[in-house]
Formats: sequence, structure tokens, C-alpha cells
Amino acid sequence: MIRLDSVAQALSEKLSKATIAQQRSAARTACVLAVSHVGLEGADIGLALQHLRSGGPVDSELLRRLEAFATELDDEYLRLEEEDGGRTPESLRAFHRSRAVSALVICLADDPGQLHEVIYEAIAAFDDAAAMISRVSASLLG
Repeated sequence: MIRLDSVAQALSEKLSKATIAQQRSAARTACVLAVSHVGLEGADIGLALQHLRSGGPVDSELLRRLEAFATELDDEYLRLEEEDGGRTPESLRAFHRSRAVSALVICLADDPGQLHEVIYEAIAAFDDAAAMISRVSASLLG
């Protein structure tokens, strides 16, 4: 099962009918929106976003650092939830940031079979992803 079906079925169906180039474009759009939404910054994030715009081979060390950052954020939100007995604004912020970094990592890996997962992770970076889903869906036109 494709997890995207569970949160944005219409987008998932549209994505499955799109060309690989359109799917990649939609995944890049989703990543940029998620990273911007959660306010991720820093040299590695900047390099990753630059790569999304320009393409080309991804430095494996950059990918490793981003994966480690996503794991660090996952650990942070789980720790915060455990300490505070459930979801808090701080743990939710860490969760959203983790999902945005995860989307970026999957997108940079450039596996056409995982483009739906990029968008699923990017959607998880939002409390209300309706506008983001609409923009990603619109990017699949033409």
C-alpha cells in the first residue's frame, strides 16, 4: 500500500498517472514547501535545496548528514512526547521538522519508486496540508 493514499488519495491517483518528470517536479515542490513551512535553515539544507533546483549527483556525505539530522529530530520529538506525557507544541514542531528533512532525503535519493513517499513525508510536516496538497497537485498539470 502507498501511504500517500491514506492522506491524499486524489493526489496519489493523479501522481500515479503522471510522467516520472512530473512526479519528480511534484516531489521537489512538496519538499520546498515543507522545508519552508517548518523554517529549516543551515548549510546542509541550503545545499540540498540547491541540488533540488539544479539536479546532478548528490554528495553521499550530504545525504548521510541529512539522514542523521532527520534521526536526531525523530529522537527529539519522541523524547519530548515521553517527557511531557504526549504531544506538545515543541514535540509537534520537532515532528514536522523531521518529516520535512525525511522528505528531502528521500527526494535527493532520486528513486522514482519513492516519489509518492516524498510527498507523504512532506504532507506530514503540516498540521493542515490542504493548501500544500493543492499546490503539489497543481504542479502535476501539464
